[in-house]
Amino acid sequence: MMDFIRRQVQKRPWLLLAALAAAFAIGIRLGGLPHSGAADSHDHDHTEVWTCSMHPQIRQPQSGSCPICNMELIPADQGSGDLKANQIEMSETSKQLARIQTAPVEQRFVDKRVRLKGQVEYDETQVESITAWVSGRIDRLYVDFVGIMVREGDHLAEMYSPEVLMAQHELAEAFEAWEQEFRPEAKKDAQEILEATKDKLRLWGLSEEIMERVMAGEEPQEQIEIDSPQGGVVIEKKVNSGEYVQVGQPLFSVADLSTVWVILEAYESDLPWLRYGQDVEIEIPALPGEEVHGRIALIDPVLDLATRTTRVRVNVLNSELKLKPGMFVRAEVRSRMARNGRVIEPELADKWISPMHPEIVRDEPGDCPICGMDLVRAAELGFVTGDSGGESPLVIPASAVLFTGKRSLVYVEVQGRESPTYEGREVELGARAGDSYVVLDGLTAGEQVVVNGAFKIDSAMQLQARPSMMTPTEDPPGRLAAPAQFVRSLDALLEAYLEVQKALADNEDSKAALSAAAALQTFQAVDSAGLGDEARGGWEIERPGLEKGLTELSQAQEIEARRQALYPVSTHLFKLMEVFGHTLEQPLFRAYCPMAFNNAGADWLQEGDLIDNPYFGPAMLTCGEIKQRYEANSAALPPSSAAPGHRH
Repeated sequence: MMDFIRRQVQKRPWLLLAALAAAFAIGIRLGGLPHSGAADSHDHDHTEVWTCSMHPQIRQPQSGSCPICNMELIPADQGSGDLKANQIEMSETSKQLARIQTAPVEQRFVDKRVRLKGQVEYDETQVESITAWVSGRIDRLYVDFVGIMVREGDHLAEMYSPEVLMAQHELAEAFEAWEQEFRPEAKKDAQEILEATKDKLRLWGLSEEIMERVMAGEEPQEQIEIDSPQGGVVIEKKVNSGEYVQVGQPLFSVADLSTVWVILEAYESDLPWLRYGQDVEIEIPALPGEEVHGRIALIDPVLDLATRTTRVRVNVLNSELKLKPGMFVRAEVRSRMARNGRVIEPELADKWISPMHPEIVRDEPGDCPICGMDLVRAAELGFVTGDSGGESPLVIPASAVLFTGKRSLVYVEVQGRESPTYEGREVELGARAGDSYVVLDGLTAGEQVVVNGAFKIDSAMQLQARPSMMTPTEDPPGRLAAPAQFVRSLDALLEAYLEVQKALADNEDSKAALSAAAALQTFQAVDSAGLGDEARGGWEIERPGLEKGLTELSQAQEIEARRQALYPVSTHLFKLMEVFGHTLEQPLFRAYCPMAFNNAGADWLQEGDLIDNPYFGPAMLTCGEIKQRYEANSAALPPSSAAPGHRH
């Protein structure tokens, strides 16, 4: 027997950990309090149950060998009769040996300092592009390199334009015609022509002063000036002296640096703590000792898949022009979270904020002086004042949580019992703040959760076949009776599916296509006649989705599309096995890869417990973990139908 165990441990090192957990569970059993009125651990009315330390789902009424791994069965601890299925009891000695420690579930506000990094960029709303309003030749550049500071109205260039020169002559003639006309109707027409000529020259940048001189009889001006529409820094020069430019051709770009944007990168885990309008403290390494503040103006709704970050834009006043685009910055947001994910900001209590310009904060409703939009209440942007104690969330230490897939589990100390008793509880978690988690559901304030030793308790729960981290329910769901022909049809469909899964794992798309077509044909041949009402309902729920998925799987034109189609087919087959089981000779395994489909995660069905990933193939063949084992359900077929070895 020892040689067998040694060989098993060499092949599967994790057996050693499980064996230690088994020893701990036996220690709990032996160290527990004896049942009242019994001289030993069993009496004549008690039926002993035997289980396997490696496969706790095995429950037999007598000792023997495990039908899966052939290891000797051990007595399963039945515990006190009043224990719930998700509870376990131990002695004080066992508790001390396991070093179990607890901490209370607290109701309090949680604080976090979110540290970010990024750089200074131009305020895109303060960048003006100067283009040619009319075609012509650039005779002179007043600004002949970038970086020059200009004021509003400063000359940037001088241009000769035949069109502008001709339009000035037209203006002189139109004015003369208007001045010499005395008939009312003709005078009115001449006035309209004169105004139209003026409007055209205005659009081309000619000043009122020049037009007045032309109408006064002076010679038309051959060159026109191109002026800066705002003060700032010339950041682009796209023309040289002597060039001929066309209408609409870009000439210069001028950026007003009195306000700048600070673009920060925030990880996914930081997003629950960030809100529009929050104050941001910014440190600039290039300016030691300088510290500026700004408010979050935008949290980009799109995540960068390469870096798993999103852009957070902060509007910052820069009247002294100390911040220069391109500068590296570090930033910190001090956030306090209340219940339901709302952020506490006392400074914004009962305030009104501009939805486009967070620096605009008012005591009463009104319009934003910058964009004219209606101001909104701070509460509508996810802020609360924090004055009410009822807003504080439930908080537990992070070390109390056991994670498995989508589930989060904690062990709670049961109060009022003579011996230490612990209860497994699934919880819904919110954001993490340092060494704590916000709890959204599953616990109440004042309960004691296990913060040290939870994994040892969970191991003991597994060995006693109780609900645990890996086995969420006490018993597998009941299976529905079905005719032998129907069960055989499902088995054939499973076999065809497994051929597709293996082919995709081997990157053999042509083989996967043939197997997918066979799977669709097998599905279409399933005989559901004779199903009872409940069983037929279970089949009809999954049948449409399964047919659609198999059709897409067989019609896919390339391997990545086929991998996409495999996932919904897998989901429907899982549900059918939970309802009807399978009668294949070998157990089947449900595996899960968290990185499939851009980290969305996906599971599949396979033979054997060695990961064979169909979503990545050889590139990441072993990425994933086994989540569930499906044993053959021999009771699904009548004895005469379940011939040994009829599969594989």
